[in-house]
Amino acid sequence: MFFSYLCKPKVNPTINNIIMKRILLILVLFLIANTLPAQEEYWSNPPDLKKIENEVNSKSSPHYYPKLVKRLTACDTTLVGSDYEALYYGQAYQEGYSPYGDHDDMSAIRKMMQQDTLTPDDVEKIMKHADKYIKDNPADPQIYYYRFVVRNYSIQVHGADSGQIDDDYYRFVMLSRAFIGSGDAKSMDHAMYVVTTAHEYFFMNLMNVRMHTQHLISQNGHNYDLMELGENEEGIDSLWFNIDINFNWLNKTFSSNNTKTKENKAVTSVDIPLNTYFDIEIVKVKSGKSKFRVVSMESYDEIIVFDSVLNNSIPKNHIIGYFGKAKWAKDAESTNLIFKANVDGKPLSFDTDIQYHGSEKFQKTSNSGIFNGVKMNEIWHDNISAIRISNIRREK
Repeated sequence: MFFSYLCKPKVNPTINNIIMKRILLILVLFLIANTLPAQEEYWSNPPDLKKIENEVNSKSSPHYYPKLVKRLTACDTTLVGSDYEALYYGQAYQEGYSPYGDHDDMSAIRKMMQQDTLTPDDVEKIMKHADKYIKDNPADPQIYYYRFVVRNYSIQVHGADSGQIDDDYYRFVMLSRAFIGSGDAKSMDHAMYVVTTAHEYFFMNLMNVRMHTQHLISQNGHNYDLMELGENEEGIDSLWFNIDINFNWLNKTFSSNNTKTKENKAVTSVDIPLNTYFDIEIVKVKSGKSKFRVVSMESYDEIIVFDSVLNNSIPKNHIIGYFGKAKWAKDAESTNLIFKANVDGKPLSFDTDIQYHGSEKFQKTSNSGIFNGVKMNEIWHDNISAIRISNIRREK
């Protein structure tokens, strides 16, 4: 398949000028030095996300995002490492940013790259999709890599003009180094910071390693993806990625979705991020459906134990619970929705939808309902980012 061409691009000697050779060598040495487990020294430069957020949104800052994007588009060679860091991480603080899901144009590009060969028309279509994608995502290193590979393929197979192939490769290298330089990924303390989970897989493709199992870990106020790897030539057992940016976006998004609850208005649905304690008050039951108010939602970072929570009485017409990592049996850990209710009348039913880590969509899942005074426990053995509780009701 043509997509395999992405992992190990064969650069045509006619376009392998001295600059590209040096850039390629720097990238390869940088990747190896920061991931081989035998390396005793580490290099880690975690981004100052708050500083970056302030700078990219300040018109008086040299890192004001529209200005940086304009310079990137022009392939301004005076851009330095801190500029590319601001470009890469700064995209998380721009309107329209989302760390999950897939852009239609990126999906189209990947689909076309699954073909065994590309015709000149295919190449032209991919370039048009790439141009549209870049308008929305100017600092994504993936798109410049894909565009570089497709252009290089077109040069070798179809004799196309080299065009801007050097510029694409340069942008790819410098934007990749921006996040690769954030940590060596060998441990939690030196995790690599990414703005989207797609870049975790992009990095693993660059390293020619494959994920065997994935774990979502929240500890000390931070969130991580731990990727345990299959056997590989580099001898790397695992990689750690810091995904605080992703979770900050989730919290802000859900907080925005829940603005009505902050105004003490009754709602019928609430989105709860992973590792959140919540208190819901039932305020109205009509025609089988209930409206409720979210009294509070507070994040926590420990792994809770099922038997140790919600043992005390709770206020009338309240549902109190935890959604996050929990231990419910000896050495058994999973994602749990633990809650307890104090409501009048018959048991309540409700709808639950879960959002898998790495996806922007919610998918319906089953539950056992709400029984007055009973501590309930729903369990998922998957990486889940959030849960949606809606349509609390009395069954007719």
